[in-house]
Amino acid sequence: MFRYILLIVCIFTSHCVVRHNRIIRPNGVAAAAKPDASAEKVPMVWVFHETGSYDAVFWENFLKQGKSGTVGFAEATHNHLTGSRVIERQEHAPLHLDMKSSYHQPSYGWTALFCILTLGIFPSVEEIERKTDFSLRDRRTNNEIKKYTYVYRDTTYYSWLTIPVNLLVTPFVTDLSGQTGYKAQDIEPVKQAEIFENDFARDARGKSIDDSLLRPQIAKPAVAILRPISRSPEKDSLSTVKLAQTTLEDDLVTYQVDLRNRIDGGGQSEEAKEDFERFAARCKETAAKTGARYVIRIELLSLVFDIEKQVHAATFQGQIGDIKADKFHNFGPVRFADKVNTETSRRAGKFFAHKFLRQLQGFKDSKAAQ
Repeated sequence: MFRYILLIVCIFTSHCVVRHNRIIRPNGVAAAAKPDASAEKVPMVWVFHETGSYDAVFWENFLKQGKSGTVGFAEATHNHLTGSRVIERQEHAPLHLDMKSSYHQPSYGWTALFCILTLGIFPSVEEIERKTDFSLRDRRTNNEIKKYTYVYRDTTYYSWLTIPVNLLVTPFVTDLSGQTGYKAQDIEPVKQAEIFENDFARDARGKSIDDSLLRPQIAKPAVAILRPISRSPEKDSLSTVKLAQTTLEDDLVTYQVDLRNRIDGGGQSEEAKEDFERFAARCKETAAKTGARYVIRIELLSLVFDIEKQVHAATFQGQIGDIKADKFHNFGPVRFADKVNTETSRRAGKFFAHKFLRQLQGFKDSKAAQ
């Protein structure tokens, strides 16, 4: 008797779950062949996030972790596309890719109750849904070129009735599969990224996207940097602003900026009394010497150590001058804090590198989360 019961339990646990897994592609297009690794990559810049607005997600994650994407699904997608066979990241490319992904898990708790009351005849259901949009935009005109929308759903059914379905139906239906685990599963970020890569590669080969976007002539913006200023009397202020300056320079080079000069440190001098009008004059003087169109600088306004919270807090502001357009902008002040002073400086440098980059690219400046 015990053997029969054990056999029934084994059959139930191994065949009682049917998984319905499907992904709806744009306009029902079929999967394309895997792109050729030798094909020319398309340069573009991208921003990936899962929920909320661009500014809230991007800047919050950037300020806390110093990363240029969000954690989880979006970050994994970003990491995969960094080594893509189809696209490559180029900060000054005219093609901009924006990925938005939302995750939803409907509540089917009532089905579990009915499953128990009917001794496993009524199926208990669990489902996961994820919608992901890849939007391509021409940064020169700000017009959307194409939008790829994918809706992924994974549903599991747990019941005695799924046993014959598992044995007789699932071998012949690609969307169905049998599994022992009851939990619905989210789509793998790598799989989602590969689907987009294939669809984009098909469109690129089919000439549905303008060739000037796929094979652009990219000119790096020429940038010069002024010596940073420390307006804080604290003893660590000079090392703080120097490290922020070094991080700023390194990040700008990473973003393919033509950096015309590197500054050796910073200090508190007569420049600390310089007003914004004097900054404009200094920008033009530096641009004439270096041939740069843009001149940037960061200032450390204050540096304090919160004894109670054991946190270093530094307030910075940044300035940028567009010599050709004769325009000058202030960014900040912005406050950064961390238990380690060096991390405070690095975050400030990375933050202003992104702010300057967005200004160079002509994006509308956003208010940073503080």
